[in-house]
Amino acid sequence: MQGYAYKLVTIPRVVAVVRNIGAFNASQELPFDLEDSLVLWINKVCRKVSSDLNAAMESKKGDLKLGLVHPTSTPIAPAIPQMVDLIQDVGDGQSLGVLVHRYLPNDLPLSALKFGP
Repeated sequence: MQGYAYKLVTIPRVVAVVRNIGAFNASQELPFDLEDSLVLWINKVCRKVSSDLNAAMESKKGDLKLGLVHPTSTPIAPAIPQMVDLIQDVGDGQSLGVLVHRYLPNDLPLSALKFGP
C-alpha cells in the first residue's frame, strides 16, 4: 500500500497541484518528503477555502451596508484549522473535511462541517 502511495503521490505532482491552488514559494515551502507534501497540499486547500469564505462574508457585509440584504443575522466565517503533523492532526477530520469539500462541494457542504476544539 505504501509503495502504491509513493507511486501515485509524488512531490512534483503535489507541487503542481499546489501551484494551481494559489501562490507557492519554493524557497520556503518546498516539501522534503511525501508526508510534508501532503500537509502542504491540505494546508493550501484549507487556506484557499478560508480565503474564499472570508471574501464571501465581506461581500455579504457590503450588501448589508447597502441595504441589499435583510439584517437578520451577520454571518461569521468559521476558523478553518491548519495541519502541522499529518498523523497527529488528521484525527479530528476538520482539515480532511475541508479538503473533501474543496473537490466535492455538493457531496460535503461546508455547513456540514463543525470547526473548533
